[in-house]
Amino acid sequence: MLKVTAYDWNCPKYITQRFTPQEMMNYMISKNSQLLESLMETTGEVEK
Repeated sequence: MLKVTAYDWNCPKYITQRFTPQEMMNYMISKNSQLLESLMETTGEVEK
């Protein structure tokens, strides 16, 4: 009989890293800036 106590499907050993941390940070900053601009436009805080 085999008893499995825990198993991690998301073990980083087998997950290929597709982006560097710096690439992810740049992407997140860009998206956050776009979101902020959109929110400011909808609240009328930015005039075009």
